[in-house]
Amino acid sequence: MENSVHWTLDVTFGEDECRIRSLHSPQNFALLRRIALNALERQYLRQKKSMKR
Repeated sequence: MENSVHWTLDVTFGEDECRIRSLHSPQNFALLRRIALNALERQYLRQKKSMKR
């Protein structure tokens, strides 16, 4: 499960290339990315589309 979530975050949001490294910013942006991913997944599941699109 964790590997698929990380892969999706990396491909969709480019998480590995992110240069945010000061204070609490990396944690905050990771949380925002996961919230956005959950919202996108809900939208795509309703429309029966894939995340690749």
